[in-house]
Amino acid sequence: MLKHPTKDSSETAEATQKPHRAPQEVEAITSGSRVIQRLPIIPIEAQAGIGKGFLYDVDPSQDPEDIYDEFDSMEVVLEREVSDRYKLFRVKGDSMTDGSLSSICTGDVLLCREVFPEDWKLGLTNNRYPNVVIVIEEEGILIKRLIKHSKKNETISLHSINPKYNDFTVDLKNVRAFYYVERIVDRHMSQW
Repeated sequence: MLKHPTKDSSETAEATQKPHRAPQEVEAITSGSRVIQRLPIIPIEAQAGIGKGFLYDVDPSQDPEDIYDEFDSMEVVLEREVSDRYKLFRVKGDSMTDGSLSSICTGDVLLCREVFPEDWKLGLTNNRYPNVVIVIEEEGILIKRLIKHSKKNETISLHSINPKYNDFTVDLKNVRAFYYVERIVDRHMSQW
């Protein structure tokens, strides 16, 4: 018969204590440059102004980790070098749903890479990543398909794949943050 060693009270107390926060980075995968990183899942349904302090207009008095503690988080594998350019967004709404496999449905979690404003003048249309998440101070967070970028007028034209929504144009001076949707990392199966 095997006997289990007994733990003294200090070992038991140490084992029951959990860290307040999960680590932001997890050990890198040895093959290639892929890494695993824990990212907060930002809800799309959040109202206008959600970006204050962590999606745009960073307030130096706020600790981003404290802000992110309010959200669920998820570990994802990144093909690119780890940076603060990546965010996860949880979708709400049907504007990007048309019943096809290319739909982005309520509950899906999207891995998105930020394009910084200084790079916008180079052109935002990207055939590899046509879907974008944009943060507009008055409207909040939107997921759309980018169909046109007018460098001359400094505007972008956006499209919902659901035919009940109309296309519209946004002046880039009103856009606070811009992200390419790289992939769906968690598909909400109840939509299928």
